[in-house]
Amino acid sequence: MENTKLLWTDETSYAQGDKERIPRILVTPINGFKIKIHRHIHYPDTWLLTAHDIGINDRDLKTDDFEQAEDRALRSIFSRLEKYVGARDALKEVLYQ
Repeated sequence: MENTKLLWTDETSYAQGDKERIPRILVTPINGFKIKIHRHIHYPDTWLLTAHDIGINDRDLKTDDFEQAEDRALRSIFSRLEKYVGARDALKEVLYQ
């Protein structure tokens, strides 16, 4: 995909005779985490976010535009990781007081 923030790899399974080759599954690793922005038959005209390592599965990004989906996905991941950091810091206070 062009004009995006990260390098995405197309992991779409194409039929042998498929000439259009429109990506439906795009994946990028972020520090060992697999981030996937993808389509799903039950969610037409929108992209979904899946990041199993941090508990995000098929989150509707509510846009058909990939660049907007990418931005929303990254913000969603950042927000989730902020919660983990907050929990880590709280536990650190308990363990090391």
